[in-house]
Amino acid sequence: MITSSIRSEPPDPVSESVLWNYFQTYLKGFTFEDIRLAMMMNAAGELSERVMHYQLLDIGFISQVMEYYLNKKIEVKKRVQALLPPPPPPKEETAEDCYNGLVDYLKRNGGEFPEYWSWNKVFLHMESLLLIEVTLEAKRLLFDSVVEHMEKQLSLKQFEMTSREYADALVNIPGDAKTECRKQMIKRFIKWQ
Repeated sequence: MITSSIRSEPPDPVSESVLWNYFQTYLKGFTFEDIRLAMMMNAAGELSERVMHYQLLDIGFISQVMEYYLNKKIEVKKRVQALLPPPPPPKEETAEDCYNGLVDYLKRNGGEFPEYWSWNKVFLHMESLLLIEVTLEAKRLLFDSVVEHMEKQLSLKQFEMTSREYADALVNIPGDAKTECRKQMIKRFIKWQ
């Protein structure tokens, strides 16, 4: 009220409760420093428009000031970002990076494998280093076993899915099974200690 030169009496307890509820609901993305700065900028005429309070501290006044403040903040952020050099493009992780990252993860977590990883890249890297010692016939048997298991699991969930979801899941089984086989072989042959 002092910053905005509001000379009326402070809000009564009911109005104060309504204001506090408004602050907690609609201004929770702002810090108290943001709110103080917004009021100061409005009083100094630094926002796009000066909001008149008419000697009332109410939701309409505060929300209008905060809207202009947010617009100003976004505008400044865009100007700053335009002056900064663009970020470098993300580096594509190589198969070796994925493998080394997995080894580091296993070391940090006592050999516990993560739920998700770039299993295909790790497998290809390990295979290129001849770390996967499995015959083609053993790979085929493992693949058939995993496909059979996945088909059984899918058939159990069939009635919980639409026919389209079931058909899509059925089509995805070979690719998912290939990744699962590679994951199992990685677990078997990776040396992390």
